[in-house]
Amino acid sequence: MTVATFSSVNQAVTTTALMWNVLRVALLAAGWTQEGSGDGTTFSNAATGPVTGGGTGVAGLDGTGRWVRLRDPDGNREMIISRGASATVWSLHYSYVDRFTGGAPSATQRPTATDEQTIVNGATFGSTAVGYAHAVVEDTAINGVWGWWLVRTVQSTSVRVDLVGCDPLSSVADETRYPVLGDDIDPCVWLSFPNTATPSFSNTSLSSNAMQILMYPDTASAAMFSVIVARVADYTGGGNSVADGTSAPTGVPVSPWDAGDDLFAACYMRFSNQASSTPSILVGASHHLSLKCVTARQYPDSVQHASLDLAWVYYNTMAVPWPKGTTPSA
Repeated sequence: MTVATFSSVNQAVTTTALMWNVLRVALLAAGWTQEGSGDGTTFSNAATGPVTGGGTGVAGLDGTGRWVRLRDPDGNREMIISRGASATVWSLHYSYVDRFTGGAPSATQRPTATDEQTIVNGATFGSTAVGYAHAVVEDTAINGVWGWWLVRTVQSTSVRVDLVGCDPLSSVADETRYPVLGDDIDPCVWLSFPNTATPSFSNTSLSSNAMQILMYPDTASAAMFSVIVARVADYTGGGNSVADGTSAPTGVPVSPWDAGDDLFAACYMRFSNQASSTPSILVGASHHLSLKCVTARQYPDSVQHASLDLAWVYYNTMAVPWPKGTTPSA
């Protein structure tokens, strides 16, 4: 993979709305379009609409019921970010193909889509303490999915408080046995870890406020989906972190990573429900994420490839894409 070239990282923010606006700006830079918005006073669902920032005044996203509608560069998938009754309560809804053209949209009411899925529903995100927002957006679609991720860290402590993203799936080696891309018309996993400093990201547990889902068609209609729980496969025999070097097989040359770290590929397993401990199938490899192998690594630690345009920053058990050559703000 290549790391997305459209990024907006190390952005100082004091509210959750400003965090979401960092993502909005990065998405627009990557070719997404704003198809509508409501700022509490006026709205449009046929054009860009009034929202141009993350403030509380006119044209701002920070107010009860305010929303913004975004469409991917292929003109297919859409998502809506909307604020709840308080400054830290937010929702994220997604439409695979039908688009958000229904409902009764207003300056404080988002539109709806017949195939919409709820990624975040009135979740409480981190406090309004000063922090840094980091958004990275894929510059090309992976199997039809334009991936992105958004993280906020608390200033001075470097604790990560929010992580949300859309992770495209890459195919696995044996699609006869693991027919991920042939069966999944929308091969991606949505990640949602609001207000969680150390989310559980393994094959044995899933944080109660985290949601990792895959979308499969229930019928031949693209508007019908079932929600499938997915978790990251654990290659390390009980944990997502092992001592540096133990993952490298015999004969591997010098590590290409500047810190000498090893990184595991993150592969998703399909589960029938959140309580299940038995996976039913391997659904594909993450295009965004890796799993760290050095237990002590944590934000603002990062790792860069010696020659390729690849870099990751560490959050708990995972390593997330980062713009190479940029130092994470603590």
